[in-house]
Amino acid sequence: MLRAQQQAQQSAEDGTTIKKLKDGQDQKPVDVIKDMLVPHLRSKEGFEPRAYPDRGGHSVGYGTFIDGSFDGTLQQVFPHQSKEWRQKVASGKTEITRDQAEALLAHHAKGKYELARKKLGEEVFDSLPDEVKMHIGSETYRGMFTQSPNTH
Repeated sequence: MLRAQQQAQQSAEDGTTIKKLKDGQDQKPVDVIKDMLVPHLRSKEGFEPRAYPDRGGHSVGYGTFIDGSFDGTLQQVFPHQSKEWRQKVASGKTEITRDQAEALLAHHAKGKYELARKKLGEEVFDSLPDEVKMHIGSETYRGMFTQSPNTH
């Protein structure tokens, strides 16, 4: 029983869910972030290699909003890139590759998923079906969930 509780705790923290098959065997773990949220966001956002106007500012890649934390995010995700490169990406003077956009998407999807989990309450969030978690993560990525007066 303790092992099951530890598995459930680990699963909740890393975005994976382990489901039981009818015969009681564990199904392959579902990584809600990697297997569901990232593909969903990719399909909804579309890829833009250069900064474009978005919500009163600019975004790049798969809807990564360029705000005050953008330079720090680029430093974290791409530690070997120069400050000059980061400034050019932010200003739209250079493009990012699809692989770079994927890395930014994965980074932000994980962060927004964790934010949604914290805002809703970990116990409540973890009890939701994976599909619902994915949609809440998507709305958080898009800025809709955290803008609600009920989630501040």
